[in-house]
Amino acid sequence: MTSWVAHYATGITFALVLLGVTGIGWAHLPTLWPALLVGWVAIVALWFVLQPGMGLRIAAWRTAHPDPQGSGIWRPTRHTASVCMARPP
Repeated sequence: MTSWVAHYATGITFALVLLGVTGIGWAHLPTLWPALLVGWVAIVALWFVLQPGMGLRIAAWRTAHPDPQGSGIWRPTRHTASVCMARPP
């Protein structure tokens, strides 16, 4: 339960940062580039701050077993990618 609270708190924080940088007017007339920029910052923060801080190295590079408990967290991602990349018949 705590991880979900942290997950949502992080998302809310990034949304507030977006509004803080662009101003409240952006919420009434949003544009693509500020939102993309905040998304890219979130990814960079994950790869270069959070994951190394958890001992997974930069961008979880050279992680021996990314899913050691076999929880299947990576399976939906692979499935989604394979479905999205499949060619129509």
